[in-house]
Amino acid sequence: TLAIVMGGYWLASALHFSGPLAMVVAGLIMSHERFLSSTMSAATQKHLFQFWELLDILLNALLFVLIGLEGVILTLDGHYLIAGILTIPVVLLSRFVALTIPIRFLERSLDFVPKTNVIMTWGGLRGGISIALALALADEMSRNLFLTMTYIIVIFSIVFQGLTLERVVRRFIGAKT
Repeated sequence: TLAIVMGGYWLASALHFSGPLAMVVAGLIMSHERFLSSTMSAATQKHLFQFWELLDILLNALLFVLIGLEGVILTLDGHYLIAGILTIPVVLLSRFVALTIPIRFLERSLDFVPKTNVIMTWGGLRGGISIALALALADEMSRNLFLTMTYIIVIFSIVFQGLTLERVVRRFIGAKT
């Protein structure tokens, strides 16, 4: 699986495809039940999943340390802060619309709880990947503006949405979490 990740990412980049999307496709193929059961034993599957889970935890820890270090030197221009605050409703509305369409399409075949789109919109916490993408921008691409806006959205998402998600779920489905 490591060879697939390293070689597949390199091959996708060499062919001018998206490396991350190629790895998503590879992960979907490799995690399919038919692929797993025909290529490895249950013990191998268990060890493989544990390995990737550990790697995920370590890389997320590293990413958030780097994000914290970048946050210390972040440009806090007033216009950037206002742009970030004004972008929060745009991000929430975009997620709501992006979720509503597939939910409407799939609600006949899947059993969704009431107001699934609202709950998933509010529960869609943003974080590491968003900031990593903003960090990857070049200075000529208004990097500081997008980085500041992304930090504001991520902080709002993790703190405000994260702390109020239980109340939103209780309000819309009346369940105790």
